[in-house]
Amino acid sequence: MASGIPLERLKEIKKISKTFKQHGEKRFRFERILGSGSAGYTLEMAVIEQSESPSTSEPPLRFVMKRALNQSGEDSLRKEIKVLQQLRGAPNIQQLFRIPGETEDLEVSFFHGPTLFTEWIPNGLFDNLVKRRNEWGYPLPNRMLWRFFLCFCYMLVAMAWPPHGEENAPSSKRELPPRDGAGELPPESHLVHGDLNIENVMLGDFEPIIHEFVPMLKLIDFGKSQTIPDSPIPAIKRNMWDIGKIMLALIGGRVWDGRYRSVMIEVTDRGKKRTVRSAARDLEKLDHPLYAAADLKTKMLHQERLDNLDPELKDLIVLCLAPSEADRPELDHLLQEARRNVTEKTQDSYKGKKYYHNESDAELRRISDRIIVLAQSPPLEPL
Repeated sequence: MASGIPLERLKEIKKISKTFKQHGEKRFRFERILGSGSAGYTLEMAVIEQSESPSTSEPPLRFVMKRALNQSGEDSLRKEIKVLQQLRGAPNIQQLFRIPGETEDLEVSFFHGPTLFTEWIPNGLFDNLVKRRNEWGYPLPNRMLWRFFLCFCYMLVAMAWPPHGEENAPSSKRELPPRDGAGELPPESHLVHGDLNIENVMLGDFEPIIHEFVPMLKLIDFGKSQTIPDSPIPAIKRNMWDIGKIMLALIGGRVWDGRYRSVMIEVTDRGKKRTVRSAARDLEKLDHPLYAAADLKTKMLHQERLDNLDPELKDLIVLCLAPSEADRPELDHLLQEARRNVTEKTQDSYKGKKYYHNESDAELRRISDRIIVLAQSPPLEPL
């Protein structure tokens, strides 16, 4: 990962271990460089177990350290730390790191400027999954897509009503806050992520029930986030547009600019048919001029993805990508529909689909292991 990093910066980063030693820091150690850019760098760290011995077989507890290289980077890092403090407790948001047994988030005082310490997220960037899907060459299972979509809904809830570290806060439990006597939800935070894309979502671990067969997702990198209380487009609807773009990229498409940006698409919304303008044109067909030169195999694969896609999921993505925010779903409805489809739909829900066999619990876990967990394995074999 250190390749491509300027030599002088590399030398500076590698001084970190010496700095820890000089200041008597024995709780953790530097492992490797994860990435570096013009504004800062990111490192993998590991907790040093005080009882550690040569016979210890358990891998060390890892976490991430992030430092800035200029004033702009420091400003972004301070903002990110502040926002993550607000979002402490949200399961689908990357969390600030605490060394086991300690009650406060990890901090060090001997560095100039801010230092961010966050939890280790084991299964890499969502961006890698999109690339891996292309190598694999098959539509992703609908039951996997629905679980990812539900994770995105939980991110929307957390950003709208941050838990602030409260264990019993509704967003800590992946719930909407209670409505008042007039049936209204409490005021939202107006937090906009500002850079919500496939490179700022990570694949976490498996967990019981919903994510037993498909890893959960976590949102990272709040350095460009903003609180926008007076925007004509509510923060929830702004963030919703971004998750629509990510889901479109995962299925196999993109949002276009200019006159090809949107088309009219018929959807079923709350049981009724209606036509909306949406930027999800690639969920209809590959009709953008740039696709004209695409080979037949690419077009056939895309059509297979569309044929395999759950129409209910397609309709929600189409609505999330409506240029008019009034056409985008209300968050409570979006969350309700995502949760219903995750909890109620089984492999039998997809009888008649060509890739029906990939919708079983066992196949979901096998596909997750193959294209997510074992992402650095040799070339993929067909299922």
